[in-house]
Amino acid sequence: MNINSNDTMPTLKKTSFSKGWFFAVPAIVFLLVRLWITFNTIIVSVTDFRHGVGIFGSPFIGFAHYEWIFDMPGFWSAIRNSFILVTLPVIFTSVVAGIFVFCIANLPKKWMKYLALTIIAIPAFIPAVAFASLMREFLPSGMLLRPMLYPFIFSLMDILRNALIPTIIGLLAYNAHQKKAFGVLIALTIYALFRLIFMFTPDFELVFLTYSVPIYETADVLDTFMFRLMMQGSFSTTSAVWVVRTLIQLIPAAGAWVGIHFLSKKFKTADKIDCRDNGDSNYSGKNSPTSSVLAIIGFLILSIPFIWIAVRMFPIFSPNMWSAMPILFSFPEIGIGVLNSFIYSLGGGLIFAGFALITAYPLVFKTKWYPLILLLTLLLGNNLIGEHLFLSGWLLGTPFVIWGSVGISTIGAFALYFAVRNKLSSANTLNTPPKFQEYFKLTYKPSIFLGLIVFALSRGGVLSEIIYLSERNYGIDLVAFFTFTAAGARDYSLPYFMRRTFGLAEALRFIVSIVPVTIGITLIWLDAFLKTPILSLFTANVKR
Repeated sequence: MNINSNDTMPTLKKTSFSKGWFFAVPAIVFLLVRLWITFNTIIVSVTDFRHGVGIFGSPFIGFAHYEWIFDMPGFWSAIRNSFILVTLPVIFTSVVAGIFVFCIANLPKKWMKYLALTIIAIPAFIPAVAFASLMREFLPSGMLLRPMLYPFIFSLMDILRNALIPTIIGLLAYNAHQKKAFGVLIALTIYALFRLIFMFTPDFELVFLTYSVPIYETADVLDTFMFRLMMQGSFSTTSAVWVVRTLIQLIPAAGAWVGIHFLSKKFKTADKIDCRDNGDSNYSGKNSPTSSVLAIIGFLILSIPFIWIAVRMFPIFSPNMWSAMPILFSFPEIGIGVLNSFIYSLGGGLIFAGFALITAYPLVFKTKWYPLILLLTLLLGNNLIGEHLFLSGWLLGTPFVIWGSVGISTIGAFALYFAVRNKLSSANTLNTPPKFQEYFKLTYKPSIFLGLIVFALSRGGVLSEIIYLSERNYGIDLVAFFTFTAAGARDYSLPYFMRRTFGLAEALRFIVSIVPVTIGITLIWLDAFLKTPILSLFTANVKR
């Protein structure tokens, strides 16, 4: 195996798409649904929308809502905050990931590298509601109420939750570029540009769970701004804000794509995080004892907050937590919430894996238009107001998981294709695209791997559950949200004093987080020992 990704390799011959068109139908239908939602959202933005008469029965008022939002207090600050809460975290996370790369790459043993990745990964798999609760406890009293500090606090939270992927990308580039800093710099710059494509869309759920009225000045972003308007019933105004946000986001998206295209010509990656034992002629050998010691010390210092998160999230030696467990499960909301979240996670993982498996197959035919369909479907997502107005009647209850999982499965289609691209090419001696049966044999195991990742991360989510579910269908994340906040008083049998019981918060965070974190850690170690390391191979092929 040669770690230089520029080496020649067999490629699939461009052939007629007629044999694969049937498998493209789901993606095309999903794109049409999103285009329909987008079109209706634009129409609502220029009407005085009323539920009783529908879109075309509502009176047309032109651009009045656009003029109004430009004069609304808080609109321009929401744009500014959205920009800051994307760019600042991306910069800090990329820098920290770069330091992690050099520390982990110089660790002397392979198991040390994956142990380090495990420590970094734990916060990434912790559900946002548990993570936000822990951060509120971790930060000094009143710190989250200081407007000027919030962008930096949010950046810290972004580092803890998102450092894993750029670190893996950087490690793969470090190996491929002969352990030179140039390769890591290019890799992390590409990662940053990918995130800057959505420059005005920060982590909505994390902002929602950590902001409050005293810090609207620096914490209120376009998504939370739209969410409040939508909850107030101002659907036309919310639609106008979404249209404006989508349009202004096209400018940085175009610039980011140009930068990615330019940098990708200089970018290459290995397909393993540790190439030491693979017999690669380009691998430069063992690390010096000095560099190994410095790497261990540097990583331990930098990983202190990650280790703290892991210890506090899973206080297995805390008697208060274990004594609170039976008290918690004496309330029916907890057991029902755990069961609902398991159903949403299982349904989300199965749907994601199946849809990604099907929609990835047309990619092997090398058509130019099909990848654009997948990309356009992804870019038209995050339309909260459109989905609420035109799909909530269909998605109320468990079916909302279907929409969420299908919505992100376009990423899964690319991930699956890139992970097995070399095998697809080498398996075809006639240089023609494989039949679906052959394709399925090569991709069903990686698709299960991707489905497990979604199983660990797809739990419904606080915001989706608030919008789409009735109370009897709430998952454990939303039950925890109501318990951790003042909203817990509403129609819940968990009384106020229970939320102050010693060990209750620890027990609830443990219940919410133990399954996704366990699955995430297991997948990382499987990636270390499987012959086809799916997690690494997707990032290794980011250039393609």
